[in-house]
Parts: sequence; C-alpha cells; structure tokens
Amino acid sequence: MSYHQLGKTYRAMEKLEYAANCHREGVKCAKKTKLDAEVCRELHELGCLQLMLGQDKEALRVFQEELAILDKFPDMKLEAANVRANIGLCHASTGEWEEAVECFDAHLQVATEQEDGEGQRQ
Repeated sequence: MSYHQLGKTYRAMEKLEYAANCHREGVKCAKKTKLDAEVCRELHELGCLQLMLGQDKEALRVFQEELAILDKFPDMKLEAANVRANIGLCHASTGEWEEAVECFDAHLQVATEQEDGEGQRQ
C-alpha cells in the first residue's frame, strides 16, 4: 500500500522513473500477499507509467500480465476490456496497427455490451 501511495506521489511530482520503481516494488509486495486486486492495481499503474516513459514493450508485457489475472474473473470483464485498450495503445505506439485495432475492437465490443445491458436494466 505504501509503495502505491509513494508511486502516486512521485507521479504527481512528475518524477516518473521514481514512480515506476515504487510500483515495481508494489507489484513484488502484492504478489507475496497473493491479492489479485492489489497486483492488478500495481501492474496497471506501472504499465501506464511505462507508456508515459516511452517504454512501450515493457508496458505491453505488464498489461498482458494484468490481463491474464483479470481474465480469470468473469465479473471483471469491463476492467479486462480497458486493459485490452491499453494493450492496443502499446501496439499502436510501436506501429503494430492490426494488433492495435483488434484490441480496440475487443474493448469497444465489451463496452457496448455493458452499455446495452445497463440500458435494458433501467
């Protein structure tokens, strides 16, 4: 938890490398506790920072790890779709356009299903 807060603080201070290092440590600690939500939270922050730092391949690996965890939980479908969109950003930033489009399409499909489902419940 402290690594997460420290990382967020460094990010606010625009010290992105320091922030990324905090979230790397946060991932290690969260994995020891075996709390998937904590691991995903740290991976997500780390991946976003890596994208901001231009570390696209590393960000891709981190988001794929996050997605592998989220895909185990059917009720986390929208969160997984959002991670797929981030994976799409990674592919787009490296010129892998077809992969990017596939990720964005997958995200839009889930997001549209969610919107349609909410509209039907009202």
